[in-house]
Amino acid sequence: MAKKTIQIPQGATEVVVDTVDQVTAVVAVPASVVTFNTVDIPNVPPIANAGTDITITLPVSSVTLNGVVNDSDGVVVSQQWTKVSGGVATITNPANAITTVTGLVEGNYVFRLSTTDDKGATDTDDVSITVKAAVIVVPPTGYTLTFENDFAQSSDINDNQLGLGGYSTKDGGCFKSLVNGVNTSSGWRSEQQYTQAAANPTEGAVEYDVNYESVFASGGHSFQWHPNADGASACLAMWHNEGKFYIVQKLAGDKGVYQTGTLTPIATNKWYKMRVEYKFSTGTDGYFRWYIDGVLYYKKENAPTAFSNSGQYVKIGQNRWLNVNSESVAYYRNLKIYKKS
Repeated sequence: MAKKTIQIPQGATEVVVDTVDQVTAVVAVPASVVTFNTVDIPNVPPIANAGTDITITLPVSSVTLNGVVNDSDGVVVSQQWTKVSGGVATITNPANAITTVTGLVEGNYVFRLSTTDDKGATDTDDVSITVKAAVIVVPPTGYTLTFENDFAQSSDINDNQLGLGGYSTKDGGCFKSLVNGVNTSSGWRSEQQYTQAAANPTEGAVEYDVNYESVFASGGHSFQWHPNADGASACLAMWHNEGKFYIVQKLAGDKGVYQTGTLTPIATNKWYKMRVEYKFSTGTDGYFRWYIDGVLYYKKENAPTAFSNSGQYVKIGQNRWLNVNSESVAYYRNLKIYKKS
């Protein structure tokens, strides 16, 4: 606490004293000199929040830093991101609380958000970024590559059941599957369909990468084999069930075989590497094994896997039938199809 003295001008009837500490005193006159006490109000420092820790897997090499800064009793005059530790990286807009970081490599990073208020007080907060090595999935020996499409350029996209989707420059180029209430080919879909023999061996393996920007909860699938038989449902498909990966088969008589047990939630903005090894058969020699990021997710052995002997064709992209007016987006790349030798 401090004392201050002021001289009151002649003839004044009242003096209002507004101190630098934001304490106002109203003084009655005729006193010619007034001495009063001031109370120092301490400055409240600003607060920096660098957001939650992030984990990505190569080839994804960029993240968004979602920082927040605020000052409860003043003004934030600066904010700045810096790299504390880790390999090479580029902070796109280091003076913005929300910015991207690109060019990340495998390893661990720490980025720091610093802020300063109008009275010189500061605060910092750190966020950790973990970059995992790319998942390299090599098909077992005895397979021959018969078809591939990396969707790296617009000419790689066909308009067969494309719907609202198309080519996207995301992460070097990919197929964007977009569904939002538009009926395409008697359904709400945005797919790439391949009917040629090279893309549909009876026994083989399929690999593709998928990234869900948004996830529809249920009532649709994001990859399928469709029988050539008219009116038949997908004989093998990656459905969604309450936002989780869900393997479903539809066999003769529309008999469904549904995955049971614990289902894995679908994360957004993450590239998944899918691989399916399969043999389509109406007999007991059929099988399929579905891998997600190199880990076996579901399998079926020594059982019927085909709707009929008419064959089937592969379709990559979204096909929905519930809540179709809600928008959902998925990206696809690196489609490879192998024939079992």
